[in-house]
Amino acid sequence: MKNFVSQKTPTLLLDSAFIYPLKSGPPLQVFDLQFNHACLMYDRQWMLVAPDGQFISQRRHPKLNTLRLIDQGEKFLFSCDGDSLAIPKVLASPPVPECPVVKLWKSDFPAMPGPKEISDWFSEFLEDEVSFVMTPQRPLNDRLKRENRDIVLGFQDSCPVLIANLDSIKWLDAAVGKATHPFQFRANLYVRTGRPFYEDDLEEFYIENQLFRKIKDCSRCSMVNLAPGKSVSDPSFLEGLSRFRTRNGSVHFGIYALPLS
Repeated sequence: MKNFVSQKTPTLLLDSAFIYPLKSGPPLQVFDLQFNHACLMYDRQWMLVAPDGQFISQRRHPKLNTLRLIDQGEKFLFSCDGDSLAIPKVLASPPVPECPVVKLWKSDFPAMPGPKEISDWFSEFLEDEVSFVMTPQRPLNDRLKRENRDIVLGFQDSCPVLIANLDSIKWLDAAVGKATHPFQFRANLYVRTGRPFYEDDLEEFYIENQLFRKIKDCSRCSMVNLAPGKSVSDPSFLEGLSRFRTRNGSVHFGIYALPLS
């Protein structure tokens, strides 16, 4: 095992990488780190919203956690219990007089409405009226603005790439006395560093020869309570995490990072 601590700009070992084409939807493993304007290609490029524009997450509709996702080349196939929907990876933006405003956490910004048939499929699947949106026109937060780079966010929470340390997850499982599936943290990149919570003190680091800069820690919510494929939450996961990782009133686990040229 490398001595990560002694390296000026450490290299973290990549275990696996995932994208989430639909925000709060199923993960898809990828084997090449391809970036588009600092975000992983196709990651969180689509989102579901309620009639008032509020984004739909697994907290409101845990059934989203039961969806499976397959890469079919030019399309992504979403499926559950024999029902499926194929969505082209690249969707043409339809001509619309005005883009609706969507609400993602504390941010409001316009987003392009997607094809009605996709909205109808997800509405039937969730038994709730939802709209499928894409191509957000969102502002950058102050930290990303200071980077002075060509950064275009999709529907990521606030930063391009979310990273979780498998050594930290292993430590947490032992401390809490309960096994946590790494997917519960919905990270893009799962790494190994040689010791738990090494990521807390990172500034710049390499993964797969790509240089990253840490932007901030990731605040956690009840989404971590959903194990893969489950539609019923187990609140003990967040409760256990909060015993060890609460700072300034928020539960932290994992980091947000920006790939550098």
